[in-house]
Amino acid sequence: MTIRTRNQKQQDNRHFVTATLHNWCSRFALTHLSLWEQVGDRKHCIWAFPQQDNIAALPKKADCVSVADHFLLVFDTEKTAVFRDYLQQCRTFLPVCFEAALALEKRSVEEKLWLGLSGEVLNDVDDSFYTKLLDTLITGLPGAEAGLLLLNNERTSKLVIESGSGFDHEYYQRIQLSSDESLAGTAFSKQELLVYNTKTALQQAMASLSPKNRDYLIQAAQWKRMPSTALAFPIINNQQSFGAVVLFGFSDGSCFSPEIVDTLQNVLNYISLLYGRYKNQREAKKTKRELDITYRALRTEHSQLRKTLDLYNILTALSRNNKGINEIMSAMYSTAHTPIVYYDELLFPIASCGTSAQHVLPDHFLKTREARYSVRVKKWQLLKLTEDELLLIIPVVGAERVIGFLCAWINKNTFNDSDRTLLEYSASFLGLESMKRQAVEQTKRQLFGDIFDQVLSNTFNENMLQQAKNLDLNEKDLYTVLICEYTQTATPGIQEQFASEACMKWLEQALKEVTIKGLVAHRRGAIVAFLSFPSDAEKRTIDSKLTRFSTRINQFPGAIKVGIGRLEEGFIRINQSYNDARQCIRLLKKKKSGKVYRFSSGGIDHLLMNHDPDELKLFVEDHLGLLLEYDARKHKELLKTLLVYLEHNRNLQETTEALTIHHNTLYYRINQIESILSVKLSHSEDWMNLAMACRIYQFLQG
Repeated sequence: MTIRTRNQKQQDNRHFVTATLHNWCSRFALTHLSLWEQVGDRKHCIWAFPQQDNIAALPKKADCVSVADHFLLVFDTEKTAVFRDYLQQCRTFLPVCFEAALALEKRSVEEKLWLGLSGEVLNDVDDSFYTKLLDTLITGLPGAEAGLLLLNNERTSKLVIESGSGFDHEYYQRIQLSSDESLAGTAFSKQELLVYNTKTALQQAMASLSPKNRDYLIQAAQWKRMPSTALAFPIINNQQSFGAVVLFGFSDGSCFSPEIVDTLQNVLNYISLLYGRYKNQREAKKTKRELDITYRALRTEHSQLRKTLDLYNILTALSRNNKGINEIMSAMYSTAHTPIVYYDELLFPIASCGTSAQHVLPDHFLKTREARYSVRVKKWQLLKLTEDELLLIIPVVGAERVIGFLCAWINKNTFNDSDRTLLEYSASFLGLESMKRQAVEQTKRQLFGDIFDQVLSNTFNENMLQQAKNLDLNEKDLYTVLICEYTQTATPGIQEQFASEACMKWLEQALKEVTIKGLVAHRRGAIVAFLSFPSDAEKRTIDSKLTRFSTRINQFPGAIKVGIGRLEEGFIRINQSYNDARQCIRLLKKKKSGKVYRFSSGGIDHLLMNHDPDELKLFVEDHLGLLLEYDARKHKELLKTLLVYLEHNRNLQETTEALTIHHNTLYYRINQIESILSVKLSHSEDWMNLAMACRIYQFLQG
């Protein structure tokens, strides 16, 4: 005898019910035949033939035959009486048919639900797991038309909706339930499956819903009304509630039959297992991701540590071998591979690597918020230059104050924090090296200042001469003295107390550019300097260098007056050169124009300064007195015309252009001048006397 398998029996049951209903429909000309189940005061269709989906309610025109607590519904047919008589004869068979239909429906629901829950769709560990789980339950359970999946937020201890079907996300995301509020809260707290198949029971269960959450739920529901039936169950893992699922039915004929509830009850543990697996896999995925991040961070940190250690060894070796700032900058550039410049606190560039003409500081750099903040807190800052380029500002600190800036031009898309850390770390070495350099420079300036004072006061001795040799001052070389007086801040943005330091550094830089040896210090209320030249240097070469140096001084951004005295052999004989430089300063102040004056190019001005002022005034009176008197009496401009005429060396066209007058007017004025002074400008002696008188007049007026 062949043993029939379980699947074969199920197939027989399905065939039995279908065949029976099909036979009845054909035999009695039934337009529609349905098996309905009474669930409380709700009726639930469990089987229909011919197949129709979503039978919402009992037909208004229907002939019913009751089977215990269930109904057999018959639609309009011509053989109603015959069919009813047949059913009376088969009333013992009806319960069998009905129970078979229930068993078949239950099995169908179970298969569909298990198939959905165990399918590949829910095996993916991604953010759509909750949505897929909810859709599987709504699809697999008759009567479920919409649903919400809520999870407990451990931080707020509220149930928040993680996924919703049949609801608008814009509204349901605002819902937050207490642990005992409404259907979800009750199922969550009691850890029970709850069913509400009547509106009265549902309204009582939802009575604890806050008014705000109720409004959000109604607005979120696509039906825009309260549901007619609902089912809620908790999500449990290790006997702890983590959330809840609520399924809703909005149609009038929807309900959750005991068979459907039993079926769902059987899979709740599996749903909890699915949730636990998803949570564990997600935690494992998160842990793996965090481990990957940690691993990459450790590798990056190890690489950074390696680079830092290598750079530390290099910088330590450079410092130990007294290699200086340029070598330190080269080591930094080889590590960071970005253009860098080291500026002192007055923004004079000390050293640079990898830069080009475009790598310059923005205007008013020290007034920018980033630079001021960097100085105040002694921390790095980023200054935006263009959309992609940034300026990294790292303050170089020494003796508890900012003594410079390490600036790097970086691309925000390629530069990383590890390189910034290396540059920031290296800035400390620049600070140490700069402090050493400043100490040497200050000592050197102090020593030079002392020597300068002793030379001017003729109190020098053998010890001073030895110190002069240490400063590379040779008694046989040629020397000239420079005096610089400043009247305002040298560079925009630099504080007033730094003006003198800025001016000295600027002069030192200018001397380097034209290859002149020089020592600079601050003495007697001004900046003084020795400019030295080899004893065998040609006068033409010295004059060329001083001319280029004077041109460079005229480019100084502040208001200064610089006087340069005559050349002397030996630094101990520079008193006269010092006095010459002071005279040059006085001449500059008289001229009220220009920034530099060299004694060697002074000409007649030096003779005038050393001449008796009264004799100079008498000479002007003798040669220009009548013209001055005439101009004062007649309000004329004849003296001005004469001065311009002399300035342009008697060139008529240049004079008329300078005075913006017609040449006939110039001829007339010249004739007037000759008539008033009784001279002829064409005579060399008259011309020489008038030229000298005009020059003295201008000198005295200055």
